[in-house]
Amino acid sequence: MDSSAPDIPEGPLTADEFLAWRESCGFEGRFELVDGYIAAMQAERNQHNGAKSEVYFQVRSQLPSGSPCRAYTDGMAVRLHDGHLFEPDAMIRCGDPLGPDATHVTDPIVVVEVTSPSNSTVEMSYKRSEYLKIPSVEHVVIIALKQRVVFHDTRGPAPDHILTRVYRAGKLHLDPPDVTLDLDAIFHAAETV
Repeated sequence: MDSSAPDIPEGPLTADEFLAWRESCGFEGRFELVDGYIAAMQAERNQHNGAKSEVYFQVRSQLPSGSPCRAYTDGMAVRLHDGHLFEPDAMIRCGDPLGPDATHVTDPIVVVEVTSPSNSTVEMSYKRSEYLKIPSVEHVVIIALKQRVVFHDTRGPAPDHILTRVYRAGKLHLDPPDVTLDLDAIFHAAETV
């Protein structure tokens, strides 16, 4: 693989054009497509990696063998619509297997983002609202490490009603797919790296 930074097209690009560019550039950096424009993602800090690894471990260990649901870490993107392709820190998708060459999903049920110092409140609010436009998404979880707070958005009694809860500790149950996040363990994993 080429270690030099790739030439980034100016855009706007469609999701298909972005995926083709990402595949062809041979660069292992992380990028998202936001409103048709390529956005480079910042280098990950140890604290962020500890938190997202703990989320993935918790979710993965609770999904039973033979379940139609699978946990994913970053690297697997979520295709929202033609001008957006985000790479959350963790997600859960249920359904038929994707196949070995899949690079993105269109139908996650849980999306988890762990904030980094480079993430702004506006950026996370924007991502939350975009994720919730996907009909399959039941839960969006934003873990703000610096503030030690978790925002949980879930579908309400009607599809256009979103309920938001804020947690500082304890357990967060996500149903579907019937998994529970131990928030204290996630914060501990971030703080003891």
